[in-house]
Amino acid sequence: MKTNAFFKSALAVCALPLFFSCSQEDLAEAGSDAKRAMVVKVTENGFSAVSDTDSRVIDADYATVFEDKDQIGLFIIENETGKLLQNMTLTKNGASWDGTVYYYDNADYIAYYPYDPELKEVASVEDIEKYFSDNKYTDDQSTEANYRNCDLMTAVVEAEDLTEESSSLDLDFTHSNALVEFNIPYYSYSTEADGAGYRYSVPVDLTLKLGESTTFKPYQVAVGKYRVIVPAGEEVSFEGRFKDAKSNKPVNIAATIPAADLAKNAGRVYNVTYTDSPIVGTIETRPLEPGDYYCADGNIVPNDFTDVPENCIGVVFATATKDETALDGTTTCSNGYVMALVDATGNTDKVTSWTYYWGQNNTSIAGLYATDNSTDNTSLSAVITDDSKSGFYNTDLIVKSGNYANGNAYIQHAVTTFGKEGYFTSNYKAPEFTSGWFIPSAAQLATLIKNLGAGENGKFSYNGSDYSVTDYNGTQKIWFDDVVERLDTKLSAVGGSFEKNKGFMTVSVASNYKESSNVPLFLNHSSSNHKADFIAVNLTENNNNKKNVRLILAF
Repeated sequence: MKTNAFFKSALAVCALPLFFSCSQEDLAEAGSDAKRAMVVKVTENGFSAVSDTDSRVIDADYATVFEDKDQIGLFIIENETGKLLQNMTLTKNGASWDGTVYYYDNADYIAYYPYDPELKEVASVEDIEKYFSDNKYTDDQSTEANYRNCDLMTAVVEAEDLTEESSSLDLDFTHSNALVEFNIPYYSYSTEADGAGYRYSVPVDLTLKLGESTTFKPYQVAVGKYRVIVPAGEEVSFEGRFKDAKSNKPVNIAATIPAADLAKNAGRVYNVTYTDSPIVGTIETRPLEPGDYYCADGNIVPNDFTDVPENCIGVVFATATKDETALDGTTTCSNGYVMALVDATGNTDKVTSWTYYWGQNNTSIAGLYATDNSTDNTSLSAVITDDSKSGFYNTDLIVKSGNYANGNAYIQHAVTTFGKEGYFTSNYKAPEFTSGWFIPSAAQLATLIKNLGAGENGKFSYNGSDYSVTDYNGTQKIWFDDVVERLDTKLSAVGGSFEKNKGFMTVSVASNYKESSNVPLFLNHSSSNHKADFIAVNLTENNNNKKNVRLILAF
């Protein structure tokens, strides 16, 4: 009978008063043909016996895919002398693993993943498991790094399985702990039939309680799919809760999993269903609409849903773009525009927004010629309605110009700090596959008002005159109090706001229009007459030129 590697290593430790560490050169003295290198081959076939609640074996999608620069640790233990090569690092590089491993006669090879440089001399897999249990296992498995630290994998190749002719070291990893997975129903959509268009889903806000822990957080693999690593061989009780976002109906789940179902390298899957729940895998056809809620992970909640998850970062206000380039440098943003929930702010400890100067003395933002209206005597209305250019490009010019007097880069600060760590707005970080936040052009701000600010009759009013949405282009005066109230109602449902009596910047630069020249525009909301219209602003630095910044992004 083959001796279990765990027990054999443990016996070796008991038989020796001291366990010696050495280099491969030192260890070579104890081995025959010690300088012959072996090719390292790594395999991992996933949790081998994961069953759902119908006791069907699930084989797919549970294997770990190693990526370049992933590292495994390797211990080599020479059984007769007790010498140990400790925690050698092997790094994945394409189809191979960097790091030379030699054959040693009468030596066991113990590998583990993920690698930890702090792991010192060990005599067995059990030693590695204890180290990870004591130092790595955490109730907060919500990040990939934490989840991987809990999901320890090990591989053992015993001396009797290697010969002097062995050309490869085959490390077949298995999981030291058990897996529990919850599949929660979620709503999935495509803007075109048969899933051919832009795909989006409604996030699920699952919370779980593991045993007595009050700090437990599962790892979200995808929308509706949550995984948990638990100690093997122990009974585990779960309690969970989430909302059906469409009906705002709370759904509770609970399970007690017997220890027999949670062996090493095994686990259980719970496919949750409830009355009128969406069918996972079904993709409904639904075009995007102004008023839909945009989430931090790129998912979208339809505007008629009664519950919106907490990770909402803005509201969709248009479903066509100018094909802005995403932050990743390659993706083209062609699906729509999103308005931020709050004004840009530089304040780190208060919710209230700063206001920003358009320019400073001796500084001409218009000098960048961000918008080229070269025709003589271009009208102000032509500048406002010029929808040929996006504020994305103008904002980029302004932010990168560095053309600010005395280093007071107010507008630059408004854009570059929004969504960044350390600021109140850090919850609104733009995803990499979006354009990032930018100041809208006048035409884009007019589109926002047009698509989200009209009354139920689809009209704006001012002094008894009504403008239909189709007729409104931003040049007409309107009762802005009504618009602000509608926008604020929409935003406050997800923790945002749109306040009265504030002017809002655009990055439309009116060059050579007949009223004036080379000055930027902003949307003026007067507290005295409650109307709104676009006006020009001089570039001098004074309180009259301090305006709020409401950023947008393209996705």
